[in-house]
Formats: sequence, structure tokens, C-alpha cells
Amino acid sequence: MGVMGARDRVWAMIGRCDGEGLLDLAASIHGHYCPGLALGVLAGAELVRQLAADHAGMEDVIAVVETNNCFSDGIQVTTGCTFGNNALVYRDIGKNSVTLARRDGDGIRVTYDPVAMDGLRRRAPEFEAMFQLVVRERRGNEADLIRYSKLARENALRVLNTGSDALLRFEVTSVELPPLSPMHDTLICGSCGEAFMASRAVDGICGDCAQADIPCLDGRGIRCPGNSKT
Repeated sequence: MGVMGARDRVWAMIGRCDGEGLLDLAASIHGHYCPGLALGVLAGAELVRQLAADHAGMEDVIAVVETNNCFSDGIQVTTGCTFGNNALVYRDIGKNSVTLARRDGDGIRVTYDPVAMDGLRRRAPEFEAMFQLVVRERRGNEADLIRYSKLARENALRVLNTGSDALLRFEVTSVELPPLSPMHDTLICGSCGEAFMASRAVDGICGDCAQADIPCLDGRGIRCPGNSKT
């Protein structure tokens, strides 16, 4: 499965339904295990299988994600569509949903069943309590962190083992995709001396030096924080 060496390992794991291997790979990038990451791995792997979407990250396959949380890291790892290769489109809706589509726009959208996911949460009261303590309240000692990490991986695996039929909803769809990303010239800012994309020039200099309102994507979504760098 797959035609390029860089992604052969991932395609092979998807082909043999090695969800645990994919989850471990995703966690190595995401930084921790959690049900949301597992949901993204489950959704992304199933979309790749259904669409037979092995590709080299050259924008011939595009993932349109609707959230910027743990779910999206699972999608990037399994589909190979990332911000860096311009094959990941972000719509700031706040849904754990994604559409995987070919360049012609034909694709499959997947979202999750909230009732089924809530059922999984209810069966893991200790994990929910530790999540509240360690993640939401930022409290807990070293032993709590160790216990939370163990429970987080167990619950992530529970999501994978529950399976796509029980947790996910698929819809064949067609989406309008952006054109292939242009290749931008590089300019040297006459004010700070740093290199930047010519397409981002403001009055011939970089946006920072021009004190432009620069859109920023952070945990709150897409926003324009003004000309501050923070």
C-alpha cells in the first residue's frame, strides 16, 4: 500500500488496521494520549481506506478539518494532509469533523456520534475525574500525572476498539477546494532585514514591521489580535 517511502509505514498500518500503532505514532507528535486524538486516528484511517487515498502530500488529496484540537492531529498523522504541505484546510467551526477529498472535490465527510462518545465517557468515571484534576484545573502531583497518562492511553484505545461503525457517521460529499497553492517569491524586509513571503508584504515590508493586523490561529480559533506579536 502506498507508492512513496516516506509514508509507507503509515499506509501499512492503515492497511492492516493497526490502530494502536497509529495511535502511538500520533501521540508521539501530539504529546499525549487522549480520546480526541484516538477519534481523529480512527476517522482518518477509515477515510483513507474508503477513499483509497495514498498520496505524496502534493495537494492531490485534501483534508478539510473543522476544529483545531486533538482530533486534528490524528487526522494529520493518518491522512498525511498537513498545514505544511498545504493539503490541510481549516474551517473554524469547532466540530470534530473532517472531509477527505480528491482534487476534483469528491470526498467523504465524517463526524462522530455524540451519544456514543458520551456512553464511553460514562464508562470511565476515574478518567473523567483525573482529566478534570490534571487538565482542566491544572492541579495534581506527579503520581496523579502518571495515573492520568495511563488512564488516557487506556481510554484512547477504548475509542479505537469501539470502532468506526459505532462511533462515526460517514457521508459521501463534494466540496469546493482552493486552487493549488502558488509558489511565492521571497522578499527581504527593508525594516527588520528578515526574509518573508512576498504575498504577505504590507507597503513593501513585513506585516510585523508594518504593524498590520495579522490573523492568528490559537486555541481560541482564528482571530486578529491586532499588531501585537502575542
